[in-house]
Amino acid sequence: HVVGMKATGSKDIICDNVFVPDHRLMKTSDIWSGDCLNINVDESFIFQCDLNGYYGTGLIGPIIGAAEGGIHAYINETKRRIGSMTKDKPSENNAVQIRLGESIAEVKSARTMMELQFDFLRHCGENNLKITQEQSIEFNRDRSIATRLCLDAVERLVKQMGAMGLYETNSVQLFYQDLKAASMQIALNPDRNFQAAGKMALGLDAMPSF
Repeated sequence: HVVGMKATGSKDIICDNVFVPDHRLMKTSDIWSGDCLNINVDESFIFQCDLNGYYGTGLIGPIIGAAEGGIHAYINETKRRIGSMTKDKPSENNAVQIRLGESIAEVKSARTMMELQFDFLRHCGENNLKITQEQSIEFNRDRSIATRLCLDAVERLVKQMGAMGLYETNSVQLFYQDLKAASMQIALNPDRNFQAAGKMALGLDAMPSF
């Protein structure tokens, strides 16, 4: 019963009187530190990494994907749309074109920023390089701003659609609701992440949020 990201299956499951063998157990602290005794050394580096610096990356892919989906949906809707009262074509309206161009640029900027970050993280993981506290703060900061860019981009288009954008069945609105829900994840909280980045820039003691 959520406003967005419905059917994503994020649930707690309680199993009573069920035997779980030791090799199927991991402590949360071990997962964060990368010190997982049950991981085979031949498995991917991601299973052996300290999660500091990496946590939150899994949220960004769906956020950028939802933003890109919202833009594609808006384009498809706008191309065939005829004004119900004025009978004009919104696709020929200057304001529509300007706002669409801005939204496309925002999402592209978010993707470019995150691809650079992910390339760096992969390099560190494959070469067993530790992510510094300062780098973690920067990564968290950039994930928050990328999230904001994506959310702003689709919100702008929803507003541009007028009353049509209010319907729950509107495809752009569906992407927008998913984006709003995903952006509320605490690892992407802008206040927490921007404050840490600001403190670090001022030479004050700062800790990454995650």
